[in-house]
Amino acid sequence: MMEDKIKMERMSLYLAACLIAVLLGGAAFMWGYGTVVPLKGIGDLKVVPTNIHGRDLTISVSGIIIDSSPGAAITGVSQQRKGNLIIIVVRKGFRLGKSATGRFSINVPVPDDVDAVAYKTPTDVLWHR
Repeated sequence: MMEDKIKMERMSLYLAACLIAVLLGGAAFMWGYGTVVPLKGIGDLKVVPTNIHGRDLTISVSGIIIDSSPGAAITGVSQQRKGNLIIIVVRKGFRLGKSATGRFSINVPVPDDVDAVAYKTPTDVLWHR
């Protein structure tokens, strides 16, 4: 009976430790990887079509996150193709030091079969042919 009680206490302790580890891991992930910035959270947004060295069309997208939190910075900018659309996503997180910046810039090559470049969702179109 006493052994069963000790086993249950150990099991409870292990479960609590696992729960704490998962919560801390999730918080660390969100801290480093960041969350998606909504379109209205981006200021000074510039979308400029360009040709680089006479090649295919390229869209240059740049801006700055509007966030008053100290240490808020861009943690990543990515693009993904969905059919005849290219979707851009900007993520923010917390960074300290000289590498922390709220500005981003990305050059998006636009093949002939792409009709638009959007932000986060297909409805937030930044550029179209």
